[in-house]
Amino acid sequence: MREIAAARSGRHRPSALAAAAGGLRDALGRPGAVLALLALNLVAALAVAAPVASVLSAELDRNLYGETMAGGASWRWFDTVDREHPVLLGDLAAWHALLSDEGVTLGDLAKLSGLPLALAVAGLGLYWLNALFHTGWLAALWRQDQRFDAGGSSLAPGTAGAMLAGAARFAVPATVITVLAAAGYAGVYALAYVWLGRVLDGVGEASQREWVSLGLTWLRLTVTLFALLAVKLWSDLAKTLLVERGAARPLAALPGALVSALGELLRRAPAYVTAYLALALGTPLLAALWRLVAVLLEPATLWPILVVLVLAQQIVVGARICLRLAHLAATRRLVVAERV
Repeated sequence: MREIAAARSGRHRPSALAAAAGGLRDALGRPGAVLALLALNLVAALAVAAPVASVLSAELDRNLYGETMAGGASWRWFDTVDREHPVLLGDLAAWHALLSDEGVTLGDLAKLSGLPLALAVAGLGLYWLNALFHTGWLAALWRQDQRFDAGGSSLAPGTAGAMLAGAARFAVPATVITVLAAAGYAGVYALAYVWLGRVLDGVGEASQREWVSLGLTWLRLTVTLFALLAVKLWSDLAKTLLVERGAARPLAALPGALVSALGELLRRAPAYVTAYLALALGTPLLAALWRLVAVLLEPATLWPILVVLVLAQQIVVGARICLRLAHLAATRRLVVAERV
């Protein structure tokens, strides 16, 4: 927190990359918050997997692709489960329509059942809980920042407890931000992906050239991804400003935080995008590392190897959580530096 204290005193304002590095130090220096969020993800995974674990594991040993799986894991057993347990897997129309030209319709969502419905409900629940805990993380950083200003240690113990307390304190306004962000994601998908696809579809057909159609598709995906990123950054800024302004009255600070977050994003979008992308580079590196570990441990038929594989997987998930917390901390550093 020394960098934030220096920024408040006007000595320097961190660049986007410096804020990203500082945010990573904030996350690495508070492993309790990472472990708390990792536990949340584990509980959610167990709740979703428990009802179907016995069926799915049984089909791993009895399916049409057994010989293929002898040389390593194969997801083709999913076809066997789909054929023999259609009720369990439910209707997959929404999943198949996600990246189709028409996109997901309300009719597709209404057909959700079985495992896809359970995953959708669990995903929304986890999205909401993570938003609360992320707001609590920002509140914990703010609280420890105040301790530092008062002469206390910026690495004082109890970050996980402070995060839980902050999540409870800001639960209602954080939920409002989460709902608005979810509506923003849905709106971006409907406009930037589905509607824009319909508009550009005629251009691709008129050109009668495959490379034009392919280029328009990539253009639509790019616009959609950047619009989704804008909603995400706005949401993080709104949570940050809510915590910074609403320590005494969270609900009263909510409207101002929502408006100020939009203004801050429009005014300094390059800095926030740079900080986000700098930390986001860690995600493909983690994916490559996980792929390397998974290949080295396959085929995992002995229980000691399975234990090592599960532990390695949780380490990778924990590292991804650390990157997410680091981005929130970096956003806060940029906001605090701008407001001094």
